[in-house]
Amino acid sequence: MIFSGRKTAIIAGAVVMMTLLPVRAVMGDDRLIDFANGLYSQGKSDEALEVYKELLKKDPDSGVVNYNTGIIYYRNGEYKDAVRSFVRAAATENVRLESDALLYAGNSYYRMSEEEEGADNKRSIFLCEKALEYYKRAMDVDQRDRRIKLNHEVAEQRLKALNERGKKRKKEQPLQDRKKDKGKEKNKKKKQDRREQDKKKDEQRKDQEQQQKEQRGQQDRQQRQDRQEQDRQKQDQRRDEDEKKQKEREEEDKRDREDKSKPQEEKSQQDRQNKRDEQRQEEDRRKQEKRDKEDRQQQNKRRNEDQEKKDQRRNEDRRNEDQRKQEDRQTEDQRKEEDSKQRQEQAKNEQEKQKEKERSEKEKQQREDDRRKEDQRQQQDRQKRDQRQQQDRQKQDQRRNEDRQKEDQRQQEQQEKQQKRREEDKKDRQDQSKPQDAKSQEDRQQQRDKQRQEEDRQKQDQQK
Repeated sequence: MIFSGRKTAIIAGAVVMMTLLPVRAVMGDDRLIDFANGLYSQGKSDEALEVYKELLKKDPDSGVVNYNTGIIYYRNGEYKDAVRSFVRAAATENVRLESDALLYAGNSYYRMSEEEEGADNKRSIFLCEKALEYYKRAMDVDQRDRRIKLNHEVAEQRLKALNERGKKRKKEQPLQDRKKDKGKEKNKKKKQDRREQDKKKDEQRKDQEQQQKEQRGQQDRQQRQDRQEQDRQKQDQRRDEDEKKQKEREEEDKRDREDKSKPQEEKSQQDRQNKRDEQRQEEDRRKQEKRDKEDRQQQNKRRNEDQEKKDQRRNEDRRNEDQRKQEDRQTEDQRKEEDSKQRQEQAKNEQEKQKEKERSEKEKQQREDDRRKEDQRQQQDRQKRDQRQQQDRQKQDQRRNEDRQKEDQRQQEQQEKQQKRREEDKKDRQDQSKPQDAKSQEDRQQQRDKQRQEEDRQKQDQQK
């Protein structure tokens, strides 16, 4: 818990102790989390954030990744996103992680309360109350954490100061300001009424257009059905005519074959049949041409009717659109006149509003300066901590190298000693001045082994 110069300002509880994302993977060695933590330690917070986002796609409920993501959002001043991450991180069985996540969620709400101060005092109070709520939850999880208690106390002091300031401003607010607030409420209600009127008008127009569309669709369907019925009747009529004509021709062919007054040899009959077929084909052709002509005329007639209907509807739509535009222009002109009067009234309060804005900007700038100084101090602490960690790593590497060299040297000495002992054993077996029977060689070997064990024991004692 770090405080600024003013008692009423909180600087993110335990920021200095937790800037390097100390939370590690709880289950297993997650190299991606280690890699992202390393990026953050190097000051590459944006790249670390991208890695955490990829991890959240695989496991959105990871308490560790959500917590680390919230830390980066918090450092970047994106407090709303930070709150969402910390709240998700708090849903964990790790008590330390849960309390830290709730603590930072409260800190995020506190920061947002600071940003809203001056611009919207009511919202600033609401956000401060949310911060107290999360501090209380954090204390329920871990009652021994002194950071949480300190933050809770500071937030209570801030809430008290905000309430007192709001009461004071309300008492000191002149009649002109109260009128301005009433004017805002009136303007808000007017805009809402206009939106309701426009919405109602749009709905009426849509209903009319839908009714017109359905009516036209019904007319088109009825027209298509009537035309289909006409075409069906015409086809039936033509089919009946063709069938009747075919029967007449068959009767004529039969009478010709039975007429005894005409030559009945096969060639004569065939000639008469061919002649009748030619006449019939010519007759069918003329009839078909006549029918095609009738169909074309009917098609052209229908096309003209459709085009006329289409033009009629287009003209009707154009008239309706012109009428709507005229109504909209009249409404817009009326509203412009009302807005002009309202702007004239608002211009009278502009100077006092400007003064209030300058005062709020000054307070906000002061808070930004305090926050910037604290961030700079935290950055310095982070750099010192990184430097100490780098030195520790170098010392560890140096120790490992020294241990490795000692081990290599010890193994080398051991190998040389073993080689020397093997040569002694070989020389003893080859020495003709000594008894070379098996029992004598075994006795000498046991004696040498005892001496060697005693030497090894003494050397180990010296090393210890």
